[in-house]
Amino acid sequence: MRLVWIVAAACLAAASAAAQTKIIATSGDWGVFSGKTVSGDNKGGGVCGVSRETDTQYFGLKLFAGEDTFSIQMGTKRWAAIAENQRIGVTMRIDSQPLWRATGNTFRFPDGDMGIEYDINRNQVGKFMTEFRAGTRIHITFANPGMPPWDLSLTGTAALSDAFMGCTRTLK
Repeated sequence: MRLVWIVAAACLAAASAAAQTKIIATSGDWGVFSGKTVSGDNKGGGVCGVSRETDTQYFGLKLFAGEDTFSIQMGTKRWAAIAENQRIGVTMRIDSQPLWRATGNTFRFPDGDMGIEYDINRNQVGKFMTEFRAGTRIHITFANPGMPPWDLSLTGTAALSDAFMGCTRTLK
C-alpha cells in the first residue's frame, strides 16, 4: 500500500498530470520512481522522482522530461482547513545548509488530501541533491499559521541519490 500511494501521489502534478511509473530503488522510507506521464503539460514524456511517506506526511520531488525545474510536493490530511489555489511561502533547511526559499501553490491530491507544490530550477538539482544526499534532516516551514513546521529524516536518501540522478539523465 505504501509504495502504491507514494507512486500515485508523487507522480500527479498539481493540475492534472498522471503517470505510469515503477519503483526503481528503495531505502528506508524513501523510494525512487521512473516512468512516463499519460496526461498533462509534458504530453507523455518521462518523469523521475524520489518520495517519502509517513502515516501523516508525504514529501516528494519529481523531474519531468524537458522541464527547466523540478517540483517538490508535500501533503497531509492535517491541512484539511487550507484552501486550494493559495500561494504560500516555504523554506527548507537541510541540516545547517543555507535556506531554500520558494512560493508554493496549494492543491488537492486525488485522495482528497491537501498539498502544496513548488519548483526549484533544474540547474540547482545537483546542489539540492548534494545536500539531500549528505543531510540527516530537512526542516520545512510554511508562511501559513495553519501549516505547522515539518522535520523529516533523510535516512536513506544517500543510497537513492545515484538512482534518482541516473534516471534524470535518461529522461526523454
